[in-house]
Amino acid sequence: MDQELTSNFRRDVIAMLAAANDMAVAAQASARFHTAVAAPASLSADLRSIVYSIHVRTTSEPDAAFEHPPPVFETSVFIEEKLHVLGALGRFPSVELKTRALEWAAVAADGSTVTWEYVQAKWDALSAQYSQIVVGCILCVSIANCQLEQAAAAVEAFLVGHPQGAFAPRWRCSLKISAQWLPCTPAM
Repeated sequence: MDQELTSNFRRDVIAMLAAANDMAVAAQASARFHTAVAAPASLSADLRSIVYSIHVRTTSEPDAAFEHPPPVFETSVFIEEKLHVLGALGRFPSVELKTRALEWAAVAADGSTVTWEYVQAKWDALSAQYSQIVVGCILCVSIANCQLEQAAAAVEAFLVGHPQGAFAPRWRCSLKISAQWLPCTPAM
């Protein structure tokens, strides 16, 4: 517990110094960012989000900095790392790079189908790795664009016999909003 508090405190102090325009902190963050591009393990997990954030806000080469986060997102198996990347992409100061980030993150029409297939194939692993709340969020995101009755029926059929816990009302509402035909009430 003490190490976690120290880690959080260290990150918060670095963030405050960067917010106060401490150029030495910005330079150190950029140096660590560039080292991490070459050797990702060189940057400790507790500092990734703040280093990414400081670097993208202060770099003199934002276009070059933009090239690093998307591949990290696409290759990482850690949700925390993916969240750090998404946070950093939103912190680029230029509207042009914010627009590029939105275009990169936009989901294609077939993206929801691929996502739902992935969730079905990895259901047991996701359930073992994450809490029911997180699994429920993953499920709801993956079925958010489910707009056909057959697709909604397939979701319901898949979930029969799978533990649903507290997220059952949420996925039902998610389907109702998307498919506009299911009653938005939990089954009793």
